[in-house]
Amino acid sequence: MGLWTVDFGKSPFVIRAYDKHKEQANKGYDTDVKTRVELELHQDKAEYVLDEWLNNGEKLVNITFDILYTYLWFTNGKIEDQQLKSDTVRDEIETTVDPMPAWSLLTALGQKMKFVREPKKQSVERIEKWVLHSVVPSLAVLKKTGHWHEIIEAINTVELSAEHEKLVMATTKNAITRASKQLNINFEKPTKKYNEDDDQGKGA
Repeated sequence: MGLWTVDFGKSPFVIRAYDKHKEQANKGYDTDVKTRVELELHQDKAEYVLDEWLNNGEKLVNITFDILYTYLWFTNGKIEDQQLKSDTVRDEIETTVDPMPAWSLLTALGQKMKFVREPKKQSVERIEKWVLHSVVPSLAVLKKTGHWHEIIEAINTVELSAEHEKLVMATTKNAITRASKQLNINFEKPTKKYNEDDDQGKGA
């Protein structure tokens, strides 16, 4: 069975549900998430949600479920064709057709959820993977069009953030540690070994 995706609406506003487990399996990963629901927002709708997120992050969950509840309605009941053609279709359906119990439960409990961010820990490997996947094609274009020297100059003169400086120092320290173990190099100043015969030879 292939990967399924269902879109509701169209740009600048799309509610998308898809088989997250199958998507990750196709990439060689495993996940406990079976189905993922995304809100794809553009233009003024995206700006509105971002403003609300920055000003009051706790309201983001309410906004999300308000959007889902406003634009989606799931039911096991029958809806007449005539109702779907009405200008007040949503109002009529809500007053004459019961929603799917699972949908009612989701929209009710969803308001009690909390928005949680789990920032991924930065690493040189993650940066390298991102650059190879997303940046290298653009760099190739700049190189082939004569802009490579500007990129090199920017790399050499850029001011790193404190977090990036720590990452560079930690990576450099780890590299030195690994090299010293592999080559058995002692970076400490060598100390002479005491020889008792030498002291005896220095008598009066």
